[in-house]
Amino acid sequence: DPVITPVLNIRVVNTETDQHLILRCISFNGSLPISYTFFEKDVAISPPISKHVREPAEFNITKNNAGEREEYKCKAKNELPDHERYSQPVSINPAPGGDSCPFCLQVLLPGLLLVLIVIISILAFRILPKYKARKAMRDKTPGDYRNTATEVGIYANICENQAGKESVPGLEPRQCVPTAQ
Repeated sequence: DPVITPVLNIRVVNTETDQHLILRCISFNGSLPISYTFFEKDVAISPPISKHVREPAEFNITKNNAGEREEYKCKAKNELPDHERYSQPVSINPAPGGDSCPFCLQVLLPGLLLVLIVIISILAFRILPKYKARKAMRDKTPGDYRNTATEVGIYANICENQAGKESVPGLEPRQCVPTAQ
């Protein structure tokens, strides 16, 4: 029996620096043994892999992350002449690398969050007491600015202290009257 169009499956494993591809190709019909060859674009990248049982042929590739979109396919061929078949091409996008750094983001984001929390805490513990002190000062000031008991006591105290001292020559003594408004 001639082979039918094979099916190509590709499993991609990305690391920080490399991209590992596992290519698997199988033809579900055709006389055994079947020989499989893997291609990148139209260039063979594997030697023929012969299978005497109906199981997928496997080929592993390791590439660096920098690159373009790659297209892979496989060819299945058995002993019958002129009955080789190619799989549908499968495109693989290169892994993000170089400019993007998923690992960097995993480290950078928690670090930035921690710095933000520290800055907020510092601001809260420095500004909050000052705000509370200002608010307390505002709450203590009276609403009207007439003589309060404290002010009358201060002026009375000044008058008593001055009463015991000698008067300045040329000035006649007067009674001290609080005049704060």
